[in-house]
Amino acid sequence: MLLGAVLNCIKNEFKQESPAWKILSKCPENDMAFLKKECNAPSEFDPMRLRKAMIDGLENRQSHMTVASCQYGTVYAVYNTPDQYYDIPWGLWGRILRMYTEDLKKQKPFKIFFLASNTIREFPKGTKPITPLNINGGYTYQCNHETIMIYRAEDATRVLLHELMHACCLDKPENGVDVVEAETEAWADSALHNDSALHNDSALHNDSALHNDSAPHTDHAEYKPMTSLRLTCPPDNTSKKNFNVRFHSVIL
Repeated sequence: MLLGAVLNCIKNEFKQESPAWKILSKCPENDMAFLKKECNAPSEFDPMRLRKAMIDGLENRQSHMTVASCQYGTVYAVYNTPDQYYDIPWGLWGRILRMYTEDLKKQKPFKIFFLASNTIREFPKGTKPITPLNINGGYTYQCNHETIMIYRAEDATRVLLHELMHACCLDKPENGVDVVEAETEAWADSALHNDSALHNDSALHNDSALHNDSAPHTDHAEYKPMTSLRLTCPPDNTSKKNFNVRFHSVIL
């Protein structure tokens, strides 16, 4: 029943146009200052210092940056080659941000700092335990819409879904890290698979084309898991008001 509600919510989202993105001429100074501070600070989530490598590349003019904004949030994307810009699923990310937005009058738009490192996840050798070195790709500050950090290109959309749940206060830290992260990851994976199923529909395929109108145009100018999931669903054909779907304490 709960998964059906999630799928219906996503189906209703895909009945409307994806949010429009606009390229900003430069990154606002306060946001760049936050990004540099985060990238240069040690973190247990990023033991390989992938964030620092990406921001150093930007400062050395070896990387590229695009700042794009829609009604529901802003993406600050740093990537190694111009072609990587087209790997960002702008249409899908706009839809995801809209589904996690309850009321723009009462909440701040999201800020997504996307450092598209090409370092992939790998299992540790032999019998060594899995650590953040092997699996982590992002983090955020709980209940804060403006601090979502993603620092691997691999599985970036899944990480976005995961961190949005933390940013939207949909987890319960008192349950412990292991339970919280397991539940959040399960819901993020479920939502991603439902989105992917819709993307494979021929009628919706163009929405995922990264080079079409769903992506903002650019010339590449330099310049914590969840016991409840709340998605704001767009109205269907018989309803004119938005509604929330909440899922309580379910582990898949």
